[in-house]
Amino acid sequence: MAAKAISYAEVNLGVHTVFYQAERLSGELQDLNSQLTLEQKNRRLISESILDREADLLGELRGIHSELSATALDGRFKIEKRKDPELQKLRSDLAGAQWTVDWYENEIRSKESAQRVFVARMHQLGGYLTFLAAAKQLSQEESVESGKSVESGDQS
Repeated sequence: MAAKAISYAEVNLGVHTVFYQAERLSGELQDLNSQLTLEQKNRRLISESILDREADLLGELRGIHSELSATALDGRFKIEKRKDPELQKLRSDLAGAQWTVDWYENEIRSKESAQRVFVARMHQLGGYLTFLAAAKQLSQEESVESGKSVESGDQS
């Protein structure tokens, strides 16, 4: 009887399959979170490089155009920021890094949702298996009691 119950739980209900899928997703989530951390670090480094380049560019402009007022220098700086090839490349790199971070975040959310479904399924299966165990125990107790009443009926 126990072999039939185990077979039913594994084959029909997929108890172990659900567990292994949830466990696999857990490992994938750890890997994705590690990659996300690296990509976020890369994005921060690019952002810092942009700020550094802008500071250097502003310093260069102040040296070249020392006669300009602050407002005029600010206007010139805005133009030069858009024309600077190094800043253009850094902005492009930043956009790519942001896209990668977004992709990892979406992937993580998707896998977390799938994992929640598997965990909910495991809870559901646990409740169902508890019910089956209680029903089996009750039927065994009833068969023992009916066996006792048959024995006590034979003695009377």
